[in-house]
Amino acid sequence: MKSKQLFWGILFLVFGGLLLLNNFNLINVSFYNLWKFWPAILILFGISLFMKDPKLKNVFSSLAAVFLAVVIFAWFLRFSGCHHFNYDDSEIATKEIAEPYSPTILKANLNLDIGAGKFTIEDTTDQLLEGKVKSGWGDYSIERWHDESTENLKLRLKDGHKISLGKVFKGNKLNLKLNPNPEWNFDFDMGAADIDFNFEKYKVKNLKVDMGAASLKLKISELQDTSNITIDGGASSIRIYIPKNSGCEINSDMGLSSKEYEEFVNVGEDTYRTVNYETAEKKIFISLDGGVSSVKVKRY
Repeated sequence: MKSKQLFWGILFLVFGGLLLLNNFNLINVSFYNLWKFWPAILILFGISLFMKDPKLKNVFSSLAAVFLAVVIFAWFLRFSGCHHFNYDDSEIATKEIAEPYSPTILKANLNLDIGAGKFTIEDTTDQLLEGKVKSGWGDYSIERWHDESTENLKLRLKDGHKISLGKVFKGNKLNLKLNPNPEWNFDFDMGAADIDFNFEKYKVKNLKVDMGAASLKLKISELQDTSNITIDGGASSIRIYIPKNSGCEINSDMGLSSKEYEEFVNVGEDTYRTVNYETAEKKIFISLDGGVSSVKVKRY
């Protein structure tokens, strides 16, 4: 068989197999940073050109096809949103966490340093913070300290927080509920993650998200006069929902990205504003910085 035929046959076979396994949630391996290894394909192609032995040429062509199929699959996950974090957490116990609330707390800062996993914030609670944790990577620790009228919380994954490429996920799920009364500042540091944060019922003053290859969904409220959102991500799928009555400005410094900004107009290089920006009483400022991304900002 010619190396060209072998290359295309293996490429379609591997890519199709990965898509099939992904559709049935049978992939337990993280592919989210593999797109960075695309130069290896050029190296393998270059080596194959020097090979005179047809058998060796076929070997390197086959390896190049496998690498290319995996890289295309990794890119497909990023841009299609058809990825699955299929954790094997059947033997992991669920732990509950809670921090009490006092009416004297006017402002609250929450810092999350939790690596890779699946994370959600939704609904409200009478506590300052409560949640459920299901993690096979290590224990979560909570630090809390008071500074005048501000309560500070830091939630951290102590062990196993860095996940190596290709390692099977044992599970790292966090579901949080927050008290809606304080003015909140958020600082989140995450890796390859599936993130769904619904802040519709919270007063968000500042939100900073530093993430790796991730799927991020945010919903911002109009309960705050001014909200500042900063997102720094790698190969990411980003969805942000903002209220129709709020004015919004987006400043982006993205690499190769596709973007869809609903009811925005371009007012300068990489700067966009909603059509009601000047007249709106509430303002949301979004700063985007990252690599290969799919970004959508929609109104609700």
